[in-house]
Amino acid sequence: MNPYYVLVILSFVFFSCSKPDEKLEKYVKSELALFPESRFVDIYKSFFQDAYGPGHIIPDTAHAGKYVDEELLSENWPDTVLWQATGIRHDYYRINLVLVKKGIMPRDTLLLAMVRSAGLAEKPAIATFKAEVDRLYSIVKEMQPGLPDLEQDQKAIDEQLAKGEVMMHHSEHYLQTYQRRYRIIHRTIFDAWKNSFLKNL
Repeated sequence: MNPYYVLVILSFVFFSCSKPDEKLEKYVKSELALFPESRFVDIYKSFFQDAYGPGHIIPDTAHAGKYVDEELLSENWPDTVLWQATGIRHDYYRINLVLVKKGIMPRDTLLLAMVRSAGLAEKPAIATFKAEVDRLYSIVKEMQPGLPDLEQDQKAIDEQLAKGEVMMHHSEHYLQTYQRRYRIIHRTIFDAWKNSFLKNL
């Protein structure tokens, strides 16, 4: 075979294999840049939200609305990130509830978007998702080997996945440090919002 074609094929294989890792590395860097006190479970949480959406927190609209109302009563609001893309595909966005608190976004608009978003998730097979999570863990361990609770978090996540469940809560350290209040909505809805009531922010 012509050496030129061999080089082209090897280059294609190399870049095809490295691209997913580059996305994961970029994702981890982004998460830690915004929230440097994150633990692995916090990095994982955005990762699973990107794949499975908000369905796990919407048993019904009434419950979803009740929890939003309770959080809106808080006066302490240190989180300044108004929205944030999840995972590596950015299929979902975290929307800061401060937008509702300040009247920029109607409460019912957010609730309707959450319900609509729940049905738009990719929801990959657990085995497929676990392979991605294993790679994510390897990259985090390589980039941040001293991350607190790294192996403990990985074990807890593995136990959840073994039961066919993906949901994990933020670490207590993350919750206390950042005090975030957000809900996640699908990117198609977020894109529409960017052209309406979010366009001047």
